[in-house]
Amino acid sequence: MNTLRLIGDVHGKYDAYLDLIKEADYSIQLGDLGLDYFFLSQVDYKKHKILAGNHDNYDDMNYPHFLGDYGSHKVGNISFFFVRGGFSIDKQWRIPNISWWKQEELSYAQMNQCIELYTQINPNFVISHECPKEIEEKIYRYGLKFPSSCTAKLLQTLWEIHQPIQWWFAHYHKSKVIRKKNKSKYTTFCCLKELETWDLYY
Repeated sequence: MNTLRLIGDVHGKYDAYLDLIKEADYSIQLGDLGLDYFFLSQVDYKKHKILAGNHDNYDDMNYPHFLGDYGSHKVGNISFFFVRGGFSIDKQWRIPNISWWKQEELSYAQMNQCIELYTQINPNFVISHECPKEIEEKIYRYGLKFPSSCTAKLLQTLWEIHQPIQWWFAHYHKSKVIRKKNKSKYTTFCCLKELETWDLYY
């Protein structure tokens, strides 16, 4: 039996991240890894993948570890639909192309293409950095306040089109499981706080 580990925000705590992936056969980090990727030379990209968030360096992603903008990724018999990116509420205090990148959210053209692909795939499992707007509003109840982003609205659109069985995300720095019904189906949403893990076995 193999372990696939999903990992929440890292925010530059690379030693902790490396320790976490040592304990798993495979992993996917759900965004906000950090701004410097020198250490990825120590990481097997065939086994350990990264989904970019909003606090990531979009000028330095020429590493095979990064999943891309959106699409499908399979580990063993587990197939995910993934969507990268998010909105930085602190961007006014960050420096463009040094600590903040305008590419942090998908463009409108990319969002439309993402919706089209999602509709074709109708996945059972989804991973993202942010979550659908309606789920975000439930996260707010636990003490967080984030302005609704284009990414959250995109993810809301995806969820309204098709309800996967389970959806994992990070970004909000909270550990929370929310089961929510849309139309006739329930989706279990799992929010991972910083360096929190969720292990799947196959």
